[in-house]
Amino acid sequence: MAKPMSWKWKLAIGAVVGVLFVMGFIFTDSGHTWMKARIMTAYNELPDNEKRTSPLADKFLSLAYFRANIIMDTKTGMEMYKEFCGMRFKGDRGTEYGMKVINTGKLDGICSPKGDIGWGPMHPRAPEAFYNYILLYDPIHSNQFTKQEIENYHRLFYTWCRVWGPDHKVHPLYMKYWPKLAEMGARFNVGWSDPSIATPSAAPKYDPKTDPTISQ
Repeated sequence: MAKPMSWKWKLAIGAVVGVLFVMGFIFTDSGHTWMKARIMTAYNELPDNEKRTSPLADKFLSLAYFRANIIMDTKTGMEMYKEFCGMRFKGDRGTEYGMKVINTGKLDGICSPKGDIGWGPMHPRAPEAFYNYILLYDPIHSNQFTKQEIENYHRLFYTWCRVWGPDHKVHPLYMKYWPKLAEMGARFNVGWSDPSIATPSAAPKYDPKTDPTISQ
């Protein structure tokens, strides 16, 4: 007669099964919905003055990266990056929304409409999020449409920040990604819709030593 399995073995097997279940769950749509909901519930419970500096932003962006690059759900990843930046719009053509943002100052995303509370374009990692959005957008769209979304990067972190931002200055990390994006935009051999985009003279020089997104 076989010897009964000890409680230690039963516990070990149960733990392994549990781990495998959790690992499988996070790859499902339901798992993604659950994880995002937990992040957003915790975010919404924070006092307004703590939302921007909360480490929940890192968790949200990590989830967006995981969904887009590991699960290969590009659409969901792009939508998460957009709403993080305050650029929540329907479809994959953001020019009209981008123009509305710089004309009215009103944002739609994980921030207040004025951008003074929450994440949105004033968050230190917002330019990175928008850059990652464009990296996902580019392979599945023409150079022309990619250039239009690159213009939205400029509208948000250059124009909006100068006109509507609390300190009326270009986002301090604008130039961290702009040279790469300008080079991408040059592939479509037609000028920018606004010629001044080619010379963002008010943008501060990027200095890695003062970059808050890098561990110093």
